[in-house]
Amino acid sequence: MRQRLKALLAAMLAAAIGGAWAAWAGLVPGGGPQRSDCYVELQVDGVDVPGPQVRSNRVVDCTDGDACDADATCGNDQCVFHVAVCINQRDANLGACTPPAALRRLAANSRITSAFPGTLAGSACGSFFDLTVPVKVRRNGRKQPGMLALPANATAERGTNPARDRDKYVLRCLPSAACLGGAPTTTTTTLPGATMQTVTVGPGGALRFDPQSITVRVGDTVRWRWDSGGHDVVSGSGGNADDRFCSPNDRGCDTNPLSNAGATYEHTFTEAGTFPYFCRPHISFGMTGRVIVEP
Repeated sequence: MRQRLKALLAAMLAAAIGGAWAAWAGLVPGGGPQRSDCYVELQVDGVDVPGPQVRSNRVVDCTDGDACDADATCGNDQCVFHVAVCINQRDANLGACTPPAALRRLAANSRITSAFPGTLAGSACGSFFDLTVPVKVRRNGRKQPGMLALPANATAERGTNPARDRDKYVLRCLPSAACLGGAPTTTTTTLPGATMQTVTVGPGGALRFDPQSITVRVGDTVRWRWDSGGHDVVSGSGGNADDRFCSPNDRGCDTNPLSNAGATYEHTFTEAGTFPYFCRPHISFGMTGRVIVEP
């Protein structure tokens, strides 16, 4: 009896944690029945749900070089989606769906099975991994969106109604005119001529940077301001520091301390390029950012 009670409390805690960040963490339902669409969802890093990048609860549009493109390279005609599979989420965007205590079966396209959580009980997410979707380039050089369709199906424990969630996630990679010097096609914040821009760390306790992607010019300074504690800023990607910059003073980036709410950290960018960064304790939740420095 005691073990069953512990398992129940653990499942309730996992569901509560899942509900706290589901609305902003890029959970894509998949377009299945509304009452069961929370049984299995695809978490996509760098995407806000709801938001302009997600259509029909299943189609995710990412522009080459945008914040959702994990390779942080503009103009290489591909998008690297950083994704994980989540189950039984108490998703604030799916009010009609009550997640089951456990799933009986989970199946999906083989491309994403490695991102499955290690359990079918409670609210859980698998580890993030990268999916590459190339842009279609015609023989005449014309570029069109590339697409990858990923069906997924979840069956809840016996006695659950509805019993199944049948989804299809569609990841689309759009070519970027901005990489060729054209008009920007992303929602990246750009303030030409500014000498100081501010990124909020953990706004309202959320595990994210706001904005996630910011564009400045060589010689400009970016200020990070902590709205909640327990976070850091580390330059690099995939959890690996590249020692370009880190809070609170650009020193010891492999062991830099966490900062409390109200703290600030500034870094001046002296060369052009794209500089990804992350929060070390929360990178698995998709807490990453990027600074694009233009000449």
